[in-house]
Order: sequence, then C-alpha cells, then structure tokens
Amino acid sequence: MKQPNTVFECLPQLRLFANVMCPDTTAADKAVGECLARAQKRLFHTPDPDRIFLMLLTDLAAAIRQGDQARVSDDGPFKQRTMQILRQLPPHHRDVLIVVTLFNFRYWEAADVCGCPVGTIKSRLSRARAAFTAASEISSHGKVVYHHSLPSHAGVA
Repeated sequence: MKQPNTVFECLPQLRLFANVMCPDTTAADKAVGECLARAQKRLFHTPDPDRIFLMLLTDLAAAIRQGDQARVSDDGPFKQRTMQILRQLPPHHRDVLIVVTLFNFRYWEAADVCGCPVGTIKSRLSRARAAFTAASEISSHGKVVYHHSLPSHAGVA
C-alpha cells in the first residue's frame, strides 16, 4: 500500500484514525484540525514527501493523547460490528492495531506514531489482536462483549 505524500491525500486516513480513537466525530474532527494546525509550520521544512503521512499521523496521535480525547465510548455512533469492537479496545491497543494493520506501518514507524518503544508496539499489537478476536463474540442480547483477557498486573503494555 502506497502511503499518501500530500496533505490532501492524507486527510481520509487521518480522519479514519481519529474517528476510531475519539469518542465521537466532533472530537475526531477537532483532533484532525489541531494536528493540521500544528503541522502547518513543519510541512514546509519536510524534506521527504514520503514522510508527510508519518509526520501527520504522529502529530494526530499526540494531539489525541494530549487532549485526553482517546477514551472508550460506551456506544459510539458507529453501528458496524467492527467499529463497535474497535471502540471497546483500550486506546493504546486501538492505535497500534490501526496503524500497523490498516496503514501497514513498520514497527519503528508505529513506535514513532504511538510514542513508545518498538518492543512495546509488538506487545500491544499481539494483545490488541487477541482482544479483538475475543471481542468478536456476540452475547445473547446482540451486544458486542469485550473480554478483558489481560491479568491485572500486565500494566499498559
């Protein structure tokens, strides 16, 4: 998958990431706007156009973390089963899962976006995949059930 190399080409992926990470579309749009405002000055100094998406996604992830907009929503506006499952995952699992599996980033690129070491990315990705698979079960009431499979001493990794 070829990564976008202009701001205009990056917008759909940035909005997708923000919509998954934020509790509603208003917060997602605000985070994307903050990301673009922060990046405006740096874009003119980016020597490699192939790194624009990585830079913007890193800024967006930071804006979401700093704005405390990445939280689990009880019942988001998305009714699709996949989105419900994604929204039930902890934010630090959601961002890694989206960045690595959907955007096809390498581990070191995902580490830049998520602001953590590469080893943590690998650990979070493994746990996010396991949690996503476990959450795919449907309860008898038709609601998505998220099974917390990690022991309490596992921490945030």
